[in-house]
Amino acid sequence: MSEIATLVANLAIAFDPEVLALGGGYVRSDRFPIEDITRFVSRTVPYPPKVVRARFMGDASLHGAVAVALRDGLGSATSGWASTEEGRI
Repeated sequence: MSEIATLVANLAIAFDPEVLALGGGYVRSDRFPIEDITRFVSRTVPYPPKVVRARFMGDASLHGAVAVALRDGLGSATSGWASTEEGRI
């Protein structure tokens, strides 16, 4: 646990997030010591973030792929139009 807690604390110091979401197979386990990590981060980080379990857990990659597909699909629908000062090309 101490290695994970130290890593989480270092990430919190480096990036200064408001919320740090932890995910992955081990985090889903009931044995994952999220309370211990939260206490360690609270003691060691000057402005500690809220430490939570990731919302999507095992579906995170699926949600990310859908978000990228929607973004790219919507972006390509308008990519044929370029604007200039005179108007559209």
